[in-house]
Amino acid sequence: GVPFFVMRHVPGDVPGEDPPYTRSGFFVDGAPADRARLVSEGLRALARLHETDVDDPELTALHAPGVRHGAERQLEVWEVSLRDGLAGRTSPLIDDSLLWLHDRLPSPAPLVLSWGDARPGNMIWQDFRVACLTDFEGAALGPRELDVGWWLMFDYWMHEGFGTGRLAGEPDRSEQRAIYEQAAGTSIGGTTWYEIFSALRFATTVVHVMNRWVARGTVPEDQTIWRDNPATAVLAALLKEATA
Repeated sequence: GVPFFVMRHVPGDVPGEDPPYTRSGFFVDGAPADRARLVSEGLRALARLHETDVDDPELTALHAPGVRHGAERQLEVWEVSLRDGLAGRTSPLIDDSLLWLHDRLPSPAPLVLSWGDARPGNMIWQDFRVACLTDFEGAALGPRELDVGWWLMFDYWMHEGFGTGRLAGEPDRSEQRAIYEQAAGTSIGGTTWYEIFSALRFATTVVHVMNRWVARGTVPEDQTIWRDNPATAVLAALLKEATA
């Protein structure tokens, strides 16, 4: 009973999360050069997306009147969503993370079309090259670092989060930032704030998913998965690194 999109079929491979693509699947089975190409091509595709004209009439819906778009706006939107989902619950990690994020808000930066869920698993791959980008329900106007931070947070989860070392050919996190900057033709600021914010967004999504599962009777009402899950584990690790 609600509007929806129908996409044409695009054949190809998609890096999985369960099990993580860093442990099994075509990414692991590929040669080191293949893995290097996949990561590099993904970041180049992201840089191309950021070249989109944000004043295109097709993107009018993203231009909310009276809104100052950027990192502060995104934190506001996601904090409201988190508090709504928590319905009075909280944890020291959530409180500490929000305080840290508010105290260190980045300076305003130029706006681009922010994908909202930039990661290899939202790309369809053909011969380790990008054939299609998917999953844009989190699209917004924001700084480049929003997407780069999400990409790097997800990369952290797929490696450190699962205790999986980098395979031969995989660029490390600093190399990935450099690949993006070279492709975008511009420098970006530090991404630590955006990575921690991305982990908070990830944790917010888990809260809402758990609420739906409780409503369906899939998990008991007193479940604590909303508080203890892979997203909050990544959030805790990144926050610890930032405050060490």
